[in-house]
Amino acid sequence: MKRLYFATIVLLAVPSMAEAGPKRSSPGVYEGYGTERYQGVVRTTELVPVRDGVRLAVSVYRPAVNGMAVTDPLPVLFSFTPYLARRIDAAGKAVDTLATPNPRNRPFVEMARYGYVVAVADVRGKGSSFGVRSGYADQHEGEDGRDLVEWLAAQPWANARVGMFGCSYVGGTQWATARNVPPHLRAIFPQAAQFDSYRNVRRGGISGQFNTRPQSVDEDLPTAPVDADRDGTFKQAALAQHAANGQMSDLVAELAYRDDRTKAGDIQYWPLSSPYPKIAEMRAAGISVYAWGNWMDEPADQAMIAYRNMAGGRGLTKLIMGPGGHCDVDTIDSFAEHLRYFDHVLKGVDNGIDREPPIWFKTIGLPADGAWRFARRLPLAEDPPRRLYLSPGGMLVADRPRRATKDRYAVTYRVGCAPPAWSVPRPTATDLAVKPVPGALPQPGLWACVDPAAAKPYVTAPMTADMWLSGFSVVRLALASSTPEAYLFGYLEDVAPDGTSILVAHGRLLASQRKEGAPPYDNFGLPWHTGLRADARPMVPGKTADLAFDLSPTSRIIAAGHRLRLSFTGADQRQRNLAELRTDPAPVWDITTGGASASSVELTLLPVDRLPKKDPAS
Repeated sequence: MKRLYFATIVLLAVPSMAEAGPKRSSPGVYEGYGTERYQGVVRTTELVPVRDGVRLAVSVYRPAVNGMAVTDPLPVLFSFTPYLARRIDAAGKAVDTLATPNPRNRPFVEMARYGYVVAVADVRGKGSSFGVRSGYADQHEGEDGRDLVEWLAAQPWANARVGMFGCSYVGGTQWATARNVPPHLRAIFPQAAQFDSYRNVRRGGISGQFNTRPQSVDEDLPTAPVDADRDGTFKQAALAQHAANGQMSDLVAELAYRDDRTKAGDIQYWPLSSPYPKIAEMRAAGISVYAWGNWMDEPADQAMIAYRNMAGGRGLTKLIMGPGGHCDVDTIDSFAEHLRYFDHVLKGVDNGIDREPPIWFKTIGLPADGAWRFARRLPLAEDPPRRLYLSPGGMLVADRPRRATKDRYAVTYRVGCAPPAWSVPRPTATDLAVKPVPGALPQPGLWACVDPAAAKPYVTAPMTADMWLSGFSVVRLALASSTPEAYLFGYLEDVAPDGTSILVAHGRLLASQRKEGAPPYDNFGLPWHTGLRADARPMVPGKTADLAFDLSPTSRIIAAGHRLRLSFTGADQRQRNLAELRTDPAPVWDITTGGASASSVELTLLPVDRLPKKDPAS
């Protein structure tokens, strides 16, 4: 007879967001639509086999009354993580990640108060799960996610309706699961997650910080054993298998092109780890999607593209675009917004979330009481972009210079900047074990930086009034290089009258991958580089070629008296392999300014009154 081990988590009393009284339902505000029916949670953690026999560690948190789990079938909220679902802390105590106090939001396990079962599983090759991890959001993680969703839905305490949640990697596992279309997956809430893995990791053909961090099995050492593993035997056996995990950095280096196949499995990893090839299937299945992106985060475009392509399906589709960095929630009560969403899509609560405009976004630089607004469509601005031309003397001007000239820039590998402190990930055990190398670049951040002294800058005249910079900007360069390859990085900054600046948007392009084609999804009409190995075209040294790429999206006020500065470099602080990419001598670029082939940038820069109105009914 199978023995079950139970642990009771006592939830501390906190002010309710759902007491009886006036009903309020808006982004991050949710009151009067339910009651906190339960004050305790019972946890069980066990190993669940998936289709190929690999056993994954799954922790289930069920609402409890007097220490006993309730038996009523309830909807399930599921998180699929590589970050240790449960761990042993320095004091030897088991810590549940979803129950850890959070200064910004309530612990997610408290969703059980409102009549949900909450579940979290370690992905294969991580935590207390067995197996070998091949790559982020790959076919194994997608199939595993499907199998676990169906296992959860089939349990007697589940009502066969499952939703998923999480940010970053844990957003990626939602998409990996959704593209496998589990019959009982009704909704996902991915934040800062990929929709096109190649674009997300190798934007413009160049790998950056994302998915290139070295990893070690030592990161899994604190994982808490499953309940039945009283002596740690299962844990040690699982960790032994983790030693064979692949390094994502090796996979990224191996698969330089969108259609490259892995040596180990002979598969095209990039499309298999992306949800976009299954857009039609996910829309037809009625999977609801609430995408969350942030303007100052690398995957901001991915959230917008996901919304654009999933909207109009059988499920509810919504989008939040916040102002901050990776997984930041700004002033939104994320717990309340998750509860509001899942109450509607999993329980059928008529709280109005489906009737409000589908997009909730913040414009950086507006007064707090009007910074967050609704929108009904993307792009946020209906006005067409304006074109500014690169001109001799380092200016951005509205009128195209008549005479074509060559503006020279000698690439320097002196990056000369460190990323904003808020964008630098917390060091892992692997990071701390690496000895500092004299002269090495700082730890890469999740947001770029640029040193004006090391870049080729072009600036506008000061703004004569406050202006709204919205959406994607597109750079179009006529450029000649002294070398067959050029690593091109573009940065758009807001420059104050005193010379201080803040990075607003950035983009990148490997010159040999400049060929454009028809995208396999709606990408807002932006330049889409095929990324195919057969389409690679090295530069002919000294010969001018046309290169186009987009900069990350934003919604920001450029204040009167401020300037916009567009800068270019041939090296970036996020390139972990910069030492391997150096050439001697360094490339020299000639950028064409003026004439028929004038280099330019397209910006949606409008008067502030062109912003969507604060009234959601407008």
